[in-house]
Amino acid sequence: QGADPVSSLETKEMLETIQRHILDLPNQYQVMLLLRFQENCSYGEISEIMDLPLGTIKTGIHRARKRLKAAVQKNPEEKVRS
Repeated sequence: QGADPVSSLETKEMLETIQRHILDLPNQYQVMLLLRFQENCSYGEISEIMDLPLGTIKTGIHRARKRLKAAVQKNPEEKVRS
């Protein structure tokens, strides 16, 4: 059975919205999120890669996620820009 086309489109639009908001974050937060969620690195691995203390990584990822959540909630009806 195929996926519901409307649901698939909504998911695609949400992912594109999140990606745009990620690009609005400071570069350091972008790197942390990329390593954590796209590359599946542990906090420890990110700490080593970025040469930053573990606590800084944990705080940075927390703050980046908080900013993303706030940005998405601020404009819940935001449509994908062409």
